[in-house]
Amino acid sequence: MTEEDINLIKKMNFLLSDPKGLEDKLGNSKTMQFPIFIIGAPRSGTTLVYQALISALDVCYPSNLIARFWENPLLGYALQNDIYPEFSKFISSFESMHGYSENSALEPHEFGYFWSRWFDHSKTHFTSPDTEINPLLKKEINALLNFSQKDWIFKNLTLGLKIPLLKKKFPKAKFVVVTRTPGSVAASLLMGRIKRFGNKNHWWSLIPKEIDRLNQCSAEEQVVAQVFYCYRQIFDDLQILNEQDYHIVDYRQFCGKTKAIVTEIAEKWDLNVVNEIPLKFKCDLTTPPLKIAAYVDQYFTDTVSKERSQWSIDKY
Repeated sequence: MTEEDINLIKKMNFLLSDPKGLEDKLGNSKTMQFPIFIIGAPRSGTTLVYQALISALDVCYPSNLIARFWENPLLGYALQNDIYPEFSKFISSFESMHGYSENSALEPHEFGYFWSRWFDHSKTHFTSPDTEINPLLKKEINALLNFSQKDWIFKNLTLGLKIPLLKKKFPKAKFVVVTRTPGSVAASLLMGRIKRFGNKNHWWSLIPKEIDRLNQCSAEEQVVAQVFYCYRQIFDDLQILNEQDYHIVDYRQFCGKTKAIVTEIAEKWDLNVVNEIPLKFKCDLTTPPLKIAAYVDQYFTDTVSKERSQWSIDKY
């Protein structure tokens, strides 16, 4: 056993013996760093944006390895830091299946078990700004920020339905909002239902607070309404933020000029670009079937033209 191995084991034992002691010290201290939340509708391209940002920028993020320590992410980060001391040079494979990539322990993870510790998602993923949240959430995130001395990027779509609450807990928080044409998103959602469950009527992914109404709809209307209500919630909640605190990314534009948009985000929030990433990616153009297209016209034009113009989202 080398001296390096012994030092790693010592650090592991220290963290395991008193993990909350170190967390208390770091979590209760002020931090200059901030969390960045990537949000949007499911199947809108958030995973690609996530992979590109963590690959190009000098930031931290919950990797597949860190995600295994959802009860103590600080320990997971400390272990990763020792096992992969040059993890900041990691560049994603840019491959994924419905938000997950298992190509490496360092691929970015949605951190679902961690976030489910703090929020009740038994009925909907929407959380009211007035909801009382365990103060340990802020402490654990601040501990990660202080220990790493870097900004952290998180991508979990449920967080898009709790923007005011997150901003209240983390005043320095930034949000990357990924948009994609509703017809393409809805069609992709319907195909995802069939692929994952073999049943187009099986609900999948983000649940807006209007779920009771949506349960009465056909599968085709459900996926369109799911996209509509999720984006409406997001864009309504963005109104409470300063424009400097969020950045809207269109999926099609991002694919066409990936490096340029990443650089734009970096300059906006004073983040360092440390790795080269592809200039662009192939854009997945999903054509919606006629039934979905009809509901897109109904939701995003006929009855909500005012909201649609505010969102600046094209239908197709």
